[in-house]
Amino acid sequence: MVDSQLIRCPSCGANNRVPLQKLEQELQPICGRCRNPLPIGSKPFAVTDATFAAEVERCLNCDLQTVFTADLCIECDACIDICPVDCLAIAPNGTEAELSSRLKAARLEAEQQLFVSAPLKQTARVMLKDENLCVHCGLCAERCPTGAWDMQKSTVTIPYARDEAGLEVEAWESSRKAG
Repeated sequence: MVDSQLIRCPSCGANNRVPLQKLEQELQPICGRCRNPLPIGSKPFAVTDATFAAEVERCLNCDLQTVFTADLCIECDACIDICPVDCLAIAPNGTEAELSSRLKAARLEAEQQLFVSAPLKQTARVMLKDENLCVHCGLCAERCPTGAWDMQKSTVTIPYARDEAGLEVEAWESSRKAG
């Protein structure tokens, strides 16, 4: 059973996971990236091997990661309320199957582990995040009153075949810089 629908934003091209319950209530979905209204009644789309590279290239925030600090969380649910793709939840700890059932949106990649925080100090529940759904929009970090959520830049090192270029390390590194 599908609990959500992917809707592509006509303004910025972002893919947004919209819970079917919101669509059934005729609530206007809003893009998590540009905050513009999403078209209601659009057809779902599928990412195929042929379109995968183009979909990956559209991501603007892949180098930003959400970092959660459990000690700062006051369990106000502000991050959960603002998340456009429903990838966050606060729930009692349990097995992976139990935690998966406590998420608001269906998991598409069950083999990818969920983010599960340390127990929160007020109730000993845990913060859950399905990284597969997260669009790295940063709204959770903006909305958090205590700074428990933070957006931090990450670096991905991609190996290059410098031996074929015949360059020394310093010349090779400067040749990779844009501009």
